[in-house]
Amino acid sequence: MEKLVIQDKVHKQIILEEPYIKLIQTPEFQRLKDITQTANAYLEYPNLKNTTRYEHSIGTYHVLNNIIEQLARKLEKQNIKINEEEKEVAKVAMLLHDIGHMAYSHTAEKITKYSHEKRSIDIIADEKTKIHRIIKEEWGEEFLQKVINFLEDIYLKETIPETIEIHKNRVSLANVLKSLISNNIDADRLDYQIRDSQDAGFQVLTDLDKIIQSFEVVVANDNVTIAIPEEKMYLIETMLFERARNYAKIYYGSKSVISDVVFQKLLETLKEKPEEINFLPKDSIRDFMSLNEKEYTIQECLQITQTPIREFLEKLKEHTNDESILYLLNLEQATNGYTRITTDASKEYIQDLLQKAIPQWDAKKSSALVDETRTIKVYKSNKKNKTNIITQNGIEDFKDLEHFIDIRDKKIRTVAINAEMIRLELGISKEEFEETIQPKINSVIRSLTRSKEEFEIKYLVNQPIMDYLDFKDLLTKQFPIIQECVYHNHDNYYDDQELNFLKNGKTLRIRQGMQADGTNPVEQEIENTIKRIRIHYKTKKSSNQIFNTSKKEEEFGKSSQIQDYESFLKKQHIDGNSLEETLSVDSLRRLFTINVGGIPVDVCFNASVYQNHLYDELPGESQTIEIQTVSKNPSDRLALLKVHEYIQEKVPQLEGKIINLNMYEIGLTDTYQKYRKGMLHNEDAKKWEQENPEKVKILADTLQKVNSTASKKEEER
Repeated sequence: MEKLVIQDKVHKQIILEEPYIKLIQTPEFQRLKDITQTANAYLEYPNLKNTTRYEHSIGTYHVLNNIIEQLARKLEKQNIKINEEEKEVAKVAMLLHDIGHMAYSHTAEKITKYSHEKRSIDIIADEKTKIHRIIKEEWGEEFLQKVINFLEDIYLKETIPETIEIHKNRVSLANVLKSLISNNIDADRLDYQIRDSQDAGFQVLTDLDKIIQSFEVVVANDNVTIAIPEEKMYLIETMLFERARNYAKIYYGSKSVISDVVFQKLLETLKEKPEEINFLPKDSIRDFMSLNEKEYTIQECLQITQTPIREFLEKLKEHTNDESILYLLNLEQATNGYTRITTDASKEYIQDLLQKAIPQWDAKKSSALVDETRTIKVYKSNKKNKTNIITQNGIEDFKDLEHFIDIRDKKIRTVAINAEMIRLELGISKEEFEETIQPKINSVIRSLTRSKEEFEIKYLVNQPIMDYLDFKDLLTKQFPIIQECVYHNHDNYYDDQELNFLKNGKTLRIRQGMQADGTNPVEQEIENTIKRIRIHYKTKKSSNQIFNTSKKEEEFGKSSQIQDYESFLKKQHIDGNSLEETLSVDSLRRLFTINVGGIPVDVCFNASVYQNHLYDELPGESQTIEIQTVSKNPSDRLALLKVHEYIQEKVPQLEGKIINLNMYEIGLTDTYQKYRKGMLHNEDAKKWEQENPEKVKILADTLQKVNSTASKKEEER
């Protein structure tokens, strides 16, 4: 029998015999050489450009063949043999499982409204295909139908039986073989996981040989179950860890996700501007590239591979003068044009922020903002996907046992903004864009990259220690200024009727940012103008560290009335009807950004006056100095500590002034303390205290926390 030896970079040598050689020589199978395995992931990992569905399909055939041989050897020891025809059906199905793929598989399925699995089955069933004729000629029509039924059971049915019946010392492995083609541990995943790790330059963690050797056959009551011993579970855990890593870094990596959006935007643009491609012959490629969502025939689908698409794009590049199309045609340039943002802000919030910054541009209809969340299914847990483990208590599902890794689904989000795409959509010159729009986009990006898990050091200065300008001069002797500005804020704080926010270290405020009162048109001023009115809900994360750490939810609007933010309050599970205004604060904020070893750090000098509405407008005032990193990188906290150490050295009076409290706690307790000491007078305060003893106790407890924090810092000093 003729043999073909294929040199494979993963499995070294793969040997194919007739009639499998004939199958891979068909045009339907050969076209897989022109379909990359991982779409546009090569933009980040260049070697992936040469990994195709062709070598992967042959690799999965090889893996399945090895698994079958291993199971056959273990069954033979128990005097049980596998049905030979079932082996052949499984091997043919495995070899052909991906022939339904087209270029840009994910996008192709959207356009054709057809899964590649179903299309693979259709190609095998289509009498016009060479694959159909070879299977029929070599194995017969009944065998052909068994291959089709086999794949339909795998991809189109919800369940596959877990055990196999023994009949006259012969076992039907059909259902097990189906699970070995599509399951948590299957030949398909085992091949592409190792192959992609290797080509991306990652360490291969999956031990293929040991996993195959770990499969055991458990015979009980004339049934056979395939399972893995509990002591070999680490092999599965390592494989699943590698799977999660590859999805996060390769398949759902930022460049892969963004390039998908760019390619989709190109197709949408060509659909909107058909005149740009009318010079090209009307065929399946032109239909595909203009998002013609028609019912594609098998022959049309088979034509959609990467070479004809690349040729189409090259011809278009030579023909078009459209600046937007030319930009999108350079996939790598357009993908790299996106600035990646790490943020917890919602997509709607980001869109609203951009819309407010650039009102003449429609943020919701633009592809300049990418906000994609994808779910990594580390371990599929359903009736169809089950991994049996041999334990002391019998056979159990892997998911029900304790693991060294987290097998729950994981979400990975990609957020990015492309300024050049915004410019093209606005249709303005680069000079005008850089002067008027780019600073606003920079401001939005700067705002979004601030973490909701904020890291800042805050000093409370009730009595001025030194003049603002002197303090600024002191700092800038050590750290150069990048930019600076001055602006005002007016904050209205709210609490429920039991003061639970104050009690639990939470704050709810509406902030009105006044027009910046500075001479330099810096980004903070632009940001302050964009976010003129906004509502904040902050939850303190920690109160026993030097860092002021909190989580913040935010929404901005046009109103300063709490009732106009009903939807925002509902998201935070806050009853708006239970709220009352408790404190109002006016602040003059002098903000400048310094360079601390290449890390930008904001220093804000904040002078505040406030009114305590609980005590019928009792007034008060305070000063705070806040230091905060611009980015959310936790390692940047070292820069904060560097500034902190410098301040401790140069201004020793500030040593005991570090406080991990918010302005709401500071404002209410300061006025309460001054009233109790007789420094402030109010005729109605005594009556209010008599009527609200619970609230007075909360104020007293909060004041004790303020004083104990200050005392602790003083003792440490």
